[in-house]
Amino acid sequence: MRRAEEAAARSHAAHKETVRRVADAARAIDSHLERAAAADRMAMDAMIGQRLSAASMQDLENRYLAAQFEAARLAEAKDAAEQRAHARWIELAEANDKLRRARLALEKIDALAVKVAERGAIREAALAELMAEEDRKPAEPQATSC
Repeated sequence: MRRAEEAAARSHAAHKETVRRVADAARAIDSHLERAAAADRMAMDAMIGQRLSAASMQDLENRYLAAQFEAARLAEAKDAAEQRAHARWIELAEANDKLRRARLALEKIDALAVKVAERGAIREAALAELMAEEDRKPAEPQATSC
């Protein structure tokens, strides 16, 4: 029973940790997108009033592609964290089910122990009653042979 409780507690902690990692990954994506948008705005603002060259356009495109690549990497990390969280949730459900079954088994064993104790008490009472009756019976005279 204790092992089942410990396993359920470990599964719960692991699931909680993976849920936290999913939230961290989502925050990392949001933060990256905000930084990328701010960097794009700054780059565009810097270009206002300037002559556009192929090199500056290429630099802008490279920054945009790098930001997209990083966003995709972060999204993959978030997806992986979500998959781990789902797997941990399944493990937690299995551990909780195992704990529930262990508790039911323990309850059945306790109920059987009570029944056995009751039956034992009934048997002891019956045996005591039989012994008391035998003690109360007058001794039968033994037949003598001639």
